[in-house]
Amino acid sequence: MIPNQTGFPGYQSLFFFLIFLVNAAGNVLFVPLLGMTGAALGTALSFVSSVFLLKWIVRKTLRIHI
Repeated sequence: MIPNQTGFPGYQSLFFFLIFLVNAAGNVLFVPLLGMTGAALGTALSFVSSVFLLKWIVRKTLRIHI
């Protein structure tokens, strides 16, 4: 919620949309191959990518390195 609270709601929407895309792509790729484990892997990848996306958005909008 950092972008939303600092006056960048568009970046917050973009953040959630990109996380959604990563999760959907991971599920499309891994569920047919690994079943339930693939769904867990796709979700885990979206959580890990959210860290890097948030760092990138905060650095771009607020010029803060977290």
